[in-house]
Amino acid sequence: MIYQRIAFAQGGLYVLTALFGLGTICRYTCMIAFFLIACILSAFGSLGALGYYCYLIYFFVVLGSFENCQEACLYIVVPVCVLAVLSVMAFISALIGSIYCCSGMASSPPPSTLMVTQPPTVYAQPPQNQQAYAY
Repeated sequence: MIYQRIAFAQGGLYVLTALFGLGTICRYTCMIAFFLIACILSAFGSLGALGYYCYLIYFFVVLGSFENCQEACLYIVVPVCVLAVLSVMAFISALIGSIYCCSGMASSPPPSTLMVTQPPTVYAQPPQNQQAYAY
């Protein structure tokens, strides 16, 4: 069925988004931008899939497939309901991820290399004409 293909494509998009999310650890602006784009695509994909899943659920309710619920509920309606709930959760997490990206791009400066230098060594002149006393 087509909802299985949609679920598989969503899974690939979510894995790609997660990999970009791990890449934002380095705080490079380009990685944050990639993660932002992936989050926006995930949000749109989740909403589109949620609409299709709700249409399928409505289709089964209107046609009255619940009278013969042995196969329809087990193989179609239950997985579609689970996928609809997962799509809502994915939409919320993609929305939170995009908000995180926007705040990260606005507040964090790009990483810079810090070069630590040792101060120059200053040698003192040895004392001259000084006598040592022993007590």
